[in-house]
Amino acid sequence: MPESIPVVLFLRRGLRRCYGLIKIWIRAMLVGTVWLITLPYITVWVWRFYFWSGDGLASFVYRRESISVGITNNNSTISEEKSALAVFYVNLLKSALWYAPPEAVEFVEAYGDFASSKFFADTFEGQIITCIVVIVFVAAFLLREWIIQNTPPEDGLENDGMEIEGIENEVLEN
Repeated sequence: MPESIPVVLFLRRGLRRCYGLIKIWIRAMLVGTVWLITLPYITVWVWRFYFWSGDGLASFVYRRESISVGITNNNSTISEEKSALAVFYVNLLKSALWYAPPEAVEFVEAYGDFASSKFFADTFEGQIITCIVVIVFVAAFLLREWIIQNTPPEDGLENDGMEIEGIENEVLEN
């Protein structure tokens, strides 16, 4: 063994270690960002889309039933000559428009940036939804495994197992 480590070798190994640590920290930050910010935010918007589309579909079905019964909507700006699909798309477009009440606008102007507070509120709501979904799926999986482990075997299955062991022994002997 040499009496001292060469400086170039020492620096090269030190740089490799630093590079590896930087990669690990960047990966940890990426994973944390995805699981704590991106996934919950997308989850909240997917849930909102489901509720929004379900609401639009329900209102479309209700309006279609009311037209077939003969009830007319006097406030409707859509003519009865348009197809049902066109009426559906117009209703979706109308429900997609967002209106902020003047009180809310004044509150936001007085107390801070609405976009960032809304983003953080959506992210937190998404974290709660994501946690509940993960817990439900893990519980369902554990329940399934518990049922499989604790279900008594049927009479016909015990004999099949013995036949398989006998066949395995015959194959091993040959």
